Amino acid sequence: MEVHASVYEGLLNTNVKKFPHNSIVHLERELVEAKDKYRTKLVIIDGVYSQNGDLAHMDEIYALTKQYGAYLMVNCGSLGLP
Repeated sequence: MEVHASVYEGLLNTNVKKFPHNSIVHLERELVEAKDKYRTKLVIIDGVYSQNGDLAHMDEIYALTKQYGAYLMVNCGSLGLP
């Protein structure tokens, strides 16, 4: 999991579903599966991944969360959002 350690630790002992780093296909698969299963869905990503400097695919991820009725939370430990 590529998110910051603080996000990972905050999600321990929760009903979290993971998707591979920046994989839009896998994220959509998880959202489809969760669509009628969970009332509240929250996608948590890093804006900039500190381990490797990658940027989140923010536009695509936001579009998916909007399409499937999920909230998007961006952990932003960088100087600003991409």
